[in-house]
Amino acid sequence: MRGPNERECLMTRLPMYAAIMGDTFLRLSAPVQQFHRLTGRQVLHGWVTVSAPVSWPAKLLALILGTPLTASHGRIKFELRAEPQVEPQVETWPRYFPTKTMCSTLTRNGATVVESKLIMAANTNDAGNTAKKATSPPIGQ
Repeated sequence: MRGPNERECLMTRLPMYAAIMGDTFLRLSAPVQQFHRLTGRQVLHGWVTVSAPVSWPAKLLALILGTPLTASHGRIKFELRAEPQVEPQVETWPRYFPTKTMCSTLTRNGATVVESKLIMAANTNDAGNTAKKATSPPIGQ
């Protein structure tokens, strides 16, 4: 099923994923829908257990995605910045794992989402981190 067109999205100001996914969005579980309907600046806290990638393909994928490479358990802080009324629609997702910070910027490009990542090496000293920017393939269509 096709999602709403660009004009419909601008008129209704739907959150980005609801606008792109159309009726399919309603088939997502309630908690996933609730998360993707959040707008403005939100800060979520919780606990996370990260397993270290074991195989070389898994380690390579973790490097590409910017996910932690070492096992850890602890608090996670997730920030969401989403303003559906701004064009182009952009969401920023900083995630503060116990051993690493990663930040994704998701930008709406028509009926797709393009993800750019800013990956921080560690949480202990943000001033000394080296950042890498990577762009993931578009989501959608």
